[in-house]
Amino acid sequence: MSSGNVGNVAGGHKAALKNPNVSEEAKEHSRQVLEDMEQSGEISEHAKAASDDSGKNEGNVIGGYKATLKNPNVGEEAKERAKEVLESKGLASKGRIVLASASPRRKEILKIFGIDPETIPSTFNEDLPHSDFPNVYEYPVATATQKGLEVYERLVLQDPESPPDLVIAVDTVVLTHITPPTSDVSPSLFDDTPRPDILEKPTSKKDNLRMLLDLNGRSCEVVTGVVVIYPVLVSPGYAIKSMEDRTLVTFAENPVSLLEAYVDSEEGLDRAGGFSAQGLGGLLIRKFDGDFYNVVGFPAAAFFKFLELLIKEEDDFLALD
Repeated sequence: MSSGNVGNVAGGHKAALKNPNVSEEAKEHSRQVLEDMEQSGEISEHAKAASDDSGKNEGNVIGGYKATLKNPNVGEEAKERAKEVLESKGLASKGRIVLASASPRRKEILKIFGIDPETIPSTFNEDLPHSDFPNVYEYPVATATQKGLEVYERLVLQDPESPPDLVIAVDTVVLTHITPPTSDVSPSLFDDTPRPDILEKPTSKKDNLRMLLDLNGRSCEVVTGVVVIYPVLVSPGYAIKSMEDRTLVTFAENPVSLLEAYVDSEEGLDRAGGFSAQGLGGLLIRKFDGDFYNVVGFPAAAFFKFLELLIKEEDDFLALD
């Protein structure tokens, strides 16, 4: 497990020990996990210090997340790439950059990597029919596109002479993970290959528990669509570029009592899939395959690679004064 994931998981378990809403049985489980991690050497002195500090300063729910974000071993290569991209276009010092989202987590991740955007949430209803997308991975990109367009067009109407230099729009969904066929026969020959389902927010505690029981010991996929919109000199006056990133989240075989304790905390009620990986939900998770920041809601490393590609290949990207 990477140092970032260790810090997050350890922070989540330490947060659980301090949370009065978590049962004694669940706390005992967390104690055992932490002891096992320490004995196996997974928790470095730095990771233990980070998770301890985050629990004291940021509260139980976001402690593990803060420990990961503050860990100097996380994302250094991506941070360096971000710095180069920002300097190449002067984004760190000039330009109006707008994040079409109300998510404080997304803004904080961007700030870590050198961008401090203006936050203007989109009013788009996010009600695109799932059935319109045979390729379910296109769904978050399409939703992010509509979010970004709504904000960009609204700002242009407010001040046609000064459009934003860059609008960043994001949508994250959780999908059921379909295990590939184990047969030697080509997957393309399976006409009944199931389509991943989009996991919405739970409608109640009972529904939240059902979701977690379905995920327990299994994996789900977190997919984030990111869209950038910027002004150009040709019709319709703006360009839209998009990307998506995927992270596989594998849940541990958790006792039902721990799942029930998590549901009682109500943290997962307003989260797609019914869990928050950067909060107490981190103690339910065994591993991440991919970018942890993507699970939080913004794939920083992939985003700055994306910007770097746009700078190289798109002559009009952020070229207007």
